Amino acid sequence: MREKILFLSPFFHPEAISTGRYNGYLARALVEAGFHLDVFTSHPLYPDWKPVASKATISGTMIYRGGLSIRYPVSAVLRRIVLEFWFTWYVAWSLVVRRERYEVAVMIFPPVCFALLSRRLFGAKKTCSGTSKQVIDFSPL
Repeated sequence: MREKILFLSPFFHPEAISTGRYNGYLARALVEAGFHLDVFTSHPLYPDWKPVASKATISGTMIYRGGLSIRYPVSAVLRRIVLEFWFTWYVAWSLVVRRERYEVAVMIFPPVCFALLSRRLFGAKKTCSGTSKQVIDFSPL
């Protein structure tokens, strides 16, 4: 059985921005390396900050999307606050409801608040940090 990786980012394929594209490329590379990914993400929302329903997939991944009903404010600061809070709630809810076991979680920043909660829910043993992303190894629940 292939190892499952939890991939967390509100920006993912087919999002047109660089982070969304990067995450899609990274997911494909992980699948090609033999992993299966569960992805918790948003529906695409750039450039208008208005979520658009998407059922786009990547082979070897199971994509769970949320945030379709989120309405973002005009202010850039308030948009980021809304993104932080709803995505943190969404990740926490998804982890509790799905009750899956993951050895590794890939968390793409920003946003960042969801990572603190996710780390507490899993009881991370080790954190390896980089400039734009963190990979956290989790022990099974």
